[in-house]
Amino acid sequence: MLNIDSTTEIWSKTKYKDINLDDISIESNLQDLVWESFDEMGILDKFMTGDSVESLPRNNDSENLNGPKFSNAFHFLNKKMIVSPGLYLAFILNQYMGDGFEKKLLTGYLSRALRSFASFMREPDLAYKLKNCLEKEGDEVTVNMDPKQDIKGHVDIVINYKGETFNIWSYQATRRGLPNTIDRLSGNRGEICDGINILCPLRTEDAQTLVKKKSSILKKQSTIRNWESELNSNPTNSRLNTIEGLIKKNTLALEKMKKELQSLYSDMSKEVIIKNNWFLHATDYVDSVKDLMDQYLVEKSQFIKYDELKRIIIGPEKFVKNINIFTK
Repeated sequence: MLNIDSTTEIWSKTKYKDINLDDISIESNLQDLVWESFDEMGILDKFMTGDSVESLPRNNDSENLNGPKFSNAFHFLNKKMIVSPGLYLAFILNQYMGDGFEKKLLTGYLSRALRSFASFMREPDLAYKLKNCLEKEGDEVTVNMDPKQDIKGHVDIVINYKGETFNIWSYQATRRGLPNTIDRLSGNRGEICDGINILCPLRTEDAQTLVKKKSSILKKQSTIRNWESELNSNPTNSRLNTIEGLIKKNTLALEKMKKELQSLYSDMSKEVIIKNNWFLHATDYVDSVKDLMDQYLVEKSQFIKYDELKRIIIGPEKFVKNINIFTK
């Protein structure tokens, strides 16, 4: 299995324009189109870090296009241990053009694919770390990440551990991601897998907030330093008073921002690590999943049954479908 966490170090030192297209079977006449598409996306000269998926171009027609499956491309490359953001895009481009889709929609389609990359890489990251953690018990642990099982039963990772099979649901705990997961759990998108199912959400939205807060702090620190430099340039008395007031006001605001950041970091660091601007699973998070698995093996009767979970999930829908009253 590929160690995604450490592999991001290699990506972070490699620009999109420097990927080796010989690693995949791409048509020779499409290689220039790869660089052309990367240039249009604005990533050609960027390193393959998590922030390279930001500010990508969007095209409504591309967003709705039913082209090559992104998950198939990722799983294929991951299985061959050669996955990277750049090769993933080139692989999709090769299939896209081979299937005869419109070239004018390609850049938007690849941008959509790259935005999805981060969610795909978190599955093998969790699988690799969880396998290593479980193997510390000395038992044989097998892991399966067949994309067909995801389509059939919504399961991302299947782990055999101590004679039991655990179905792992890996998803983002975001305003957009949670409704999709709830809809799948309710059975609206087909039957879920029988057996032991473990929900493993990752709060990437909160992690993004942390990154934005850190960026805001750096900007405010830079602004304060500029004002402090201005104090040494002999400003007028009026300007001097204004600058001192601004420094005092913004220094207090900066301290408050730092405390908020520290509080958020203390909470998030137990769940998410930010590696080369990719959001991955923290050690404490993986340990928590293992502890839950071990607890189940000892106290199976203590855990919720699917029928009860389904009743809870569809409860709000039933409530709002009928005439009701509530107070606040």
